[in-house]
This record gives sequence, C-alpha cells and structure tokens, in this order.
Amino acid sequence: MITRTANENDISEIMKIVEKAKSYMKENKINQWSENYPNEDVFLTDLKENRLYVAEIDKKVVGMAVLVLDGDKDYKNIDGKWLSDGKYGVIHRIAVHPDFKSQNVAKNLLDFFEDKLKELNYDSIRVDTHKDNKSMLRFIEKNGFQKCGVVYIRKTDERIAFEKLLK
Repeated sequence: MITRTANENDISEIMKIVEKAKSYMKENKINQWSENYPNEDVFLTDLKENRLYVAEIDKKVVGMAVLVLDGDKDYKNIDGKWLSDGKYGVIHRIAVHPDFKSQNVAKNLLDFFEDKLKELNYDSIRVDTHKDNKSMLRFIEKNGFQKCGVVYIRKTDERIAFEKLLK
C-alpha cells in the first residue's frame, strides 16, 4: 500500500469513495456528511492547499483523507480540555472504499500522518467525529486517541473531539 499526496487525476476516484461513504452514513443514520458536503469543490480546495492524501493498492485509490497542518478554528472552543496546547495536525474527511475496509487502509493513512507530523515536530494529532459514527469512534479509540470533549463544527454541528500526543 502506498500513501501519497493526491493529484487532480485522483478526484474522480476520491468522489466515488466519498459517495459510498455518504450512502453508508445515510443508511446508518449518521448525520455527519450530507448530499452537499463534502463536495468536489471542498476536495479541490484541499488539493490546492496540498492537504489531500490518498492510499493506493495496486495503483487503485482505495482511501483518502485530509491532513490540516495549520490548526482548526472550530477546535478553539472545546467543551472539555485538549491534552496539549502545542502545535497539532488535524485529520478531516477520511474515507475508505468499502471493498477495502478490512485491509488497514485508514490505519495506513493515520500512520503516514503521524510520521509526517513527528518529522515536522508537532506535539499532537486531533480528529473529531459524529457521536453516531460508531465505526470511526472504534477506529479512533483503537489507535490511541483520547476523548477530550465536544467541539462544534460550523458553530452548530456537535462532534466528539479526540487527541493523540506524538511526543
């Protein structure tokens, strides 16, 4: 498996994965992603800002995620307490093609991000998810993140916030 920075040629495969993730969320009554979000424009912005990554198996894009290196304004106010006040990276918009769910694609992306942040001397990595997104909650907790509290995305969407120290 290879993890790399995404390019414009990946967008159509990324959007297929995202549509499958949206269907999964809708079927499982997870009110996290909607018909309109995230959309292609969001990923094109991520691409332009060099923060969109893909995981490939046999040259096929099987997963994607965003790593934000300059913090997140929605994380400034937390109903709870972060583990660190230091420099942190944020994982957003992670999704894996359903045919590859059992092949550690998300774990590979996470490991890649952690290594990158350690190289850049970051203190921690943060992520948030919807309370009903049980598979993401299991993944987060299984990979050493600690629950820190609740944040509000776009001021109204409640998310459970997690952090993992890297030092």
